Amino acid sequence: MSDEVQRRFAKARDLIAQVATLDPERAPETIIHNCYYAMYHGAMAVLLARSGTAPSKHSSLIGQFGLLLKPMGEAERQEGRLLRAAFDLRLVADYEVEPAIMSSEARRVLDAAPGFLDFCESLARL
Repeated sequence: MSDEVQRRFAKARDLIAQVATLDPERAPETIIHNCYYAMYHGAMAVLLARSGTAPSKHSSLIGQFGLLLKPMGEAERQEGRLLRAAFDLRLVADYEVEPAIMSSEARRVLDAAPGFLDFCESLARL
């Protein structure tokens, strides 16, 4: 695994650790933001490990990650859908100005992000 791939995974784990003890009721936007970026860095690391390059645009990265998973099984494709869902939640958390009830979504993404990174690390080793 290259140094950049390892740094991406380390950053991803650090982002999750920063929000692991936060209360989703009090800081849902922060949790969603950090977890999405952790997942983003995980997906970026996979693409870098597999092809040596990765797109700079979020939507392109999500699309390429999905294409990588397309020939795999349903469980693997579900991981790609988790990344897309986290991206969509991050947009709401970062840009919406009206209060939103997002605590359950924050809890879901916080629960899913570590497993997503485990999955990405396994893909990067293939």
